Amino acid sequence: YNDSLILMYNFDNISSIGANNTYVVDLSKYRNNGTFTGATKYNCTTVKYGCAAEFASNDFINSSNAGSLDLGDSFSLSAWVYVSSHDPDYSFIIAKDGPSGGSYDLGFKNSKPYVAINDGAWGEYVTDTALPTGEWHHLVGVRNSSDDLVIYVDGRINKTFSSVKSPQAVTTPLYIGRRASTDYEFVGLIDEVRIWNSS
Repeated sequence: YNDSLILMYNFDNISSIGANNTYVVDLSKYRNNGTFTGATKYNCTTVKYGCAAEFASNDFINSSNAGSLDLGDSFSLSAWVYVSSHDPDYSFIIAKDGPSGGSYDLGFKNSKPYVAINDGAWGEYVTDTALPTGEWHHLVGVRNSSDDLVIYVDGRINKTFSSVKSPQAVTTPLYIGRRASTDYEFVGLIDEVRIWNSS
């Protein structure tokens, strides 16, 4: 795979590559493997491709705080999601965010897809339309070196932002399905998570 791909979770629970019921293997060269916490589990029935990770309240995946997960001016965050129910405030798909410092998030604010970036203070970039529940959708946030951010929903540009922040480096672990604190959990299924340190 391209060196700029720093995390790749397929959630297919393939034992021959080291995955098991509590562990997901990162298929990028960086091996940012994740540990399931709470009742997080594989779901191979209500899926888009193969299997997916299923999350309810207090469920998340801890992907560690490796230096490779610190992003620069250009990056892309991507996932397939099936939302069972929205939190009325926030929920997080991909989050390097918590009490010890924040850097970047892909998730929802008021049921709308959004990307947040922290350079010492948070900037929130929110789309205009709530994402429906009970359906699979593909979300991508792409920040380029010209300080533009584009959020795609199902392969189409949903909203573009200019003069956006750049993420700071923090020691907070990367979580899937929640940020590194006990609130704003994602409820539903997440699949095909990708992070690139390029646009």
